[in-house]
Amino acid sequence: MNKFTKYLSFIVLAISSCFMVGNVKAAAPSSITVTSGERLSYIGNTYFAALQTTGGEVVYCLDFWKQTPNGVGMSLTGEGDAGLTYIMQNGYPNKSFTGNASMDKFITASAVWWYLDHPNGTGNLSTAFKTTDSDPNNLRPHMQRLVSGAVAAKTTNASMSVNASSTTLSLTSDQKYFESAYITVSSVGIGSYNVSLTNAPSGTVLLDGSGNVKTSFAPGSKFKVRVPVSSLGSNLKASVSLDVTSSSTTYKVYKYASSNSAYQRVVSPKLYPVTKSFKQSLQFNGVTTRVSISKQDITNKKEVPGAKLTVKDKKGKVIETWTSTDKPHYISHLPAGEYTLEEIIAPKGYVLSKETVSFTVTANGVEKSVVMYNKKQDAPKPTPTPTPTPTPTPDEVIEVPKTASSISMIIYIIGFMSLAGGGGLIYYNAKLKK
Repeated sequence: MNKFTKYLSFIVLAISSCFMVGNVKAAAPSSITVTSGERLSYIGNTYFAALQTTGGEVVYCLDFWKQTPNGVGMSLTGEGDAGLTYIMQNGYPNKSFTGNASMDKFITASAVWWYLDHPNGTGNLSTAFKTTDSDPNNLRPHMQRLVSGAVAAKTTNASMSVNASSTTLSLTSDQKYFESAYITVSSVGIGSYNVSLTNAPSGTVLLDGSGNVKTSFAPGSKFKVRVPVSSLGSNLKASVSLDVTSSSTTYKVYKYASSNSAYQRVVSPKLYPVTKSFKQSLQFNGVTTRVSISKQDITNKKEVPGAKLTVKDKKGKVIETWTSTDKPHYISHLPAGEYTLEEIIAPKGYVLSKETVSFTVTANGVEKSVVMYNKKQDAPKPTPTPTPTPTPTPDEVIEVPKTASSISMIIYIIGFMSLAGGGGLIYYNAKLKK
């Protein structure tokens, strides 16, 4: 005869587990009525009575040596601790070990008393029961696993924290996207978490650590925000708000006691879920730059095409070279800093500008305007055109007035003729004398 039979005249041992089949109510009932049921004995000579409510729900005894309630009304007294909750959650009727309800009740009831031996230092169950008593159905290992889990169980205060090293969106190296640094979520007692975007530019996505587009993430995983620059249009600023949401569900079990302390207290295995929701919001901002460079005529301030221009950074590195058109030239996504604009080849008809235009780019979301002027070349002086001499026509007689030069010519002719005549006379007289 074991310990139970010695005290049978004083008590009927009972254990009960309460399981609600159907929908779980939001709150535990404030009172129940407990009755005794079948007697169970599967290890050694230990046996005890199972307990249930008048509604047929199993409950388990918490006081080994007190009187078994039978038709006794009981009131709600409080929550079971983490260990009891573990046994109720993993014991019968929430889970089955053998497929035999009576054996499963015996395993769960014994695990409750065995667990209570640990914190209280009591001897609800004998050492022989726990070690050497006959166990033809091999139920003891199930009890041991339940007890080990109950001893290790702790009340978990669920929590969630979103961690971002920066809330700045930065340009990728190819300047096609704004991206955040990776965001992590630290959590206790929660499962996966979801991320939603608010007021995000078109095409904005969330990427996991492998580059996959996702909105739901497993515990411990990371993600980042990606915004296509092309979706910003003329806007130089990107802003994205995101909400990280999750929830945790824990379960509570409740204890009941009679107003007469001579009766055993009981715990119901009916699980009452307690759901806690979490939400944390973050906003990420990015800003880029754009510079408008205009090549203008210094006089009329109109765009001058055909000038070859170059922009350099502070160290003299060439950033971009282009030929001007009839519209301003734009350079986007320049890092904040100091730059210079120079002209390499002047447009046709203009003087080469030897001016170096310095400008500073600031990442403030405002477009920077830079203007370089050109002066037109001076027009060459015209060559005088000689006045042509009119050509006389056949019908036209031009009177040449007599001048002193004409008179001199006549005198020369007369003198020549006189000399010639005189010379001829002398020759003729000489010939006659002979």
